[in-house]
Amino acid sequence: MKAGVVFHSGDGLPICVDKVGRRVIRRALETTGLPWYGWHAFRRGLASNLYEIGAQDKVVQRILRHSRPHVTRERYIKVFDRTVLDAVDKVQARIEELRQVKKDRRQLELKFGDDGIVESHADDGFVPFSPVKPPLCHQSIDDSVVSC
Repeated sequence: MKAGVVFHSGDGLPICVDKVGRRVIRRALETTGLPWYGWHAFRRGLASNLYEIGAQDKVVQRILRHSRPHVTRERYIKVFDRTVLDAVDKVQARIEELRQVKKDRRQLELKFGDDGIVESHADDGFVPFSPVKPPLCHQSIDDSVVSC
């Protein structure tokens, strides 16, 4: 068995972990649109995913180089609860449905102007609030006369 630096720069010297984070991990995450939350989050995610795919907590402890397995179990391994993940997926699907409906729907906005009633459509689905003053003359709406 060989001993030495696991991650090196090619000349046997250890690499700077922060440079790996900036040059490799962040760039990979940016291409997928995911944010970088730092090394603790990275290690916690690694531990949780290793445990999820069947690695024993002792193995995860050794990979993360913790001195005691209880640190790994208590602070790093987050057990995924399928019922919670399923509920979150359902909520996310509902949010996407509402976004699609919002894009498809256009709300009609009526404004009173000098020329009578003017129709306009709000692009975001909501009528923008603006104080509207009634005109100073008679308006005919649906063949009924409204006096001002």
